Amino acid sequence: MSFNLITLPWLPCRLQDGRTTGLLSLRQVFERSGDITDLVTTSVSEAAALRRFLLAVFIRVYGDRIPGWKKSPDTVGPLPMQPFDDYVEQWGHRFELFHPERPFYQHVQPSSEKKQSLNKLVFEDASGANAVWFSHRYEEDGRTMTNAEAARALITAQAYAVGGGVSKPFNFSHGTLVAGGIIFWIAGKDLLESLLLNAPLAYFRESEPDDMPAWERPSVHAEQRADAGLLDLLTFQSRRLLLTRADDDNVDGVFLSQGDKDVSVARDPMMAYYMNDKDEERVLNLDREKALWREYQILYAAAESGSSRYHPPSVLQEHRNAPAPPHGEPVHIDMFAFGVQTDKGKIEHSHMERFPFYPGIAADPDNRDRLDQLLHTANGLEKNLDQGLWQFAKTLLHPDKTNLGDIERREVIALKNSFSWKSKYWSALGTMIHDYIRRLARSGSTDERDEIAEDWRRECRHTAERVLKNITDSYGTTARSARAAALAHAILHREFAAADVA
Repeated sequence: MSFNLITLPWLPCRLQDGRTTGLLSLRQVFERSGDITDLVTTSVSEAAALRRFLLAVFIRVYGDRIPGWKKSPDTVGPLPMQPFDDYVEQWGHRFELFHPERPFYQHVQPSSEKKQSLNKLVFEDASGANAVWFSHRYEEDGRTMTNAEAARALITAQAYAVGGGVSKPFNFSHGTLVAGGIIFWIAGKDLLESLLLNAPLAYFRESEPDDMPAWERPSVHAEQRADAGLLDLLTFQSRRLLLTRADDDNVDGVFLSQGDKDVSVARDPMMAYYMNDKDEERVLNLDREKALWREYQILYAAAESGSSRYHPPSVLQEHRNAPAPPHGEPVHIDMFAFGVQTDKGKIEHSHMERFPFYPGIAADPDNRDRLDQLLHTANGLEKNLDQGLWQFAKTLLHPDKTNLGDIERREVIALKNSFSWKSKYWSALGTMIHDYIRRLARSGSTDERDEIAEDWRRECRHTAERVLKNITDSYGTTARSARAAALAHAILHREFAAADVA
């Protein structure tokens, strides 16, 4: 029995009425794209990979066939299905999950003789080196998947395969989204608008003739090559995979080996980049110790400057100049960020968040500087708090010593870190920052912006004081702890005063 992704349901979607459907076929998703608010999945990697897959299909099928959408995507009506059906007439067989010669997102000769657990396709699950806290499933559990689950897992695995381990003709390398960074996705009012907003206009101006999605390309030969363009990048095949069937409706294993490795140095249009202290370009990655809003200067930067140290996602660049309203709430774009963090051959952390982006700030040099100032203020107060807590820990452990040895310094650092003060400080500010950014986007004068900056500085100081007080109070009122607390608060306020003078 076949399973064709064009006609059979496999994509979980939420409709405009808030009701979650069962599953929709690929054709139904495009036919009803104006009624679908979002895909429904709890997996960060699956959420990002499926969006990029749908975008590749959308670009390939529709391209420039929808008049006027580039300027006014909100005016586009239901997608015409004739272009889709014409495309399927030619390529529909490549969406057969169990095609005997060219199964979807698979390879009939994966160069592997060992059938492996389906956990090998689920990189946010417990498998091999992956940490067990992602799931209670293990490789030995005889896991099965429905055909629909397997189709989604294939798309996710090709993008988020984690490198490490032996394979042929070269060892396993990262998939494009593990080797890359955070994926930024513009969220429209429905799936259709999301696809329109995320289709890079530059692609239609500069597309390469050899650029095509994976299902149109020859089978993977396990090469180290640069992707041929956007469509190749969005559907890049980093593994040679072949599912094994348990019955007509389920699969029970997979053969896998290394696929192609993307060695392109071109920027991904959905990722953000920056220059590090050594003037080396780096992609913005997920950091579980650092909230995304602390890197907003990268997203709001003026990337049109060739000398810029920051390069926002190019899909976002195309929507930076939305007109500001004459009054009321500022225009904003809803954004998704999807990120994973790896360590020693495993995905150890994944995160998905939704946040507003204000084009009015990005388009105004003064407002961009003001946003940088807010972030700089918060970072400066963190350093002040760090100094105060160092003094507190040092006085508790070595109250009468002026010069500490290496062992003593390590003891102080260990105690200071045990306070978990950074997470307390930054999480508190994280609950307030978007209110200040919205105020900044709404501001219309220098005086307003000065007031916002001063209010934020006061907020950061109060937060630092609260964090320090809660920590020092938890150590009671002994003579030593009282002395340590007094010195810590004195240093914090001394640093405040020094910052005021500067």
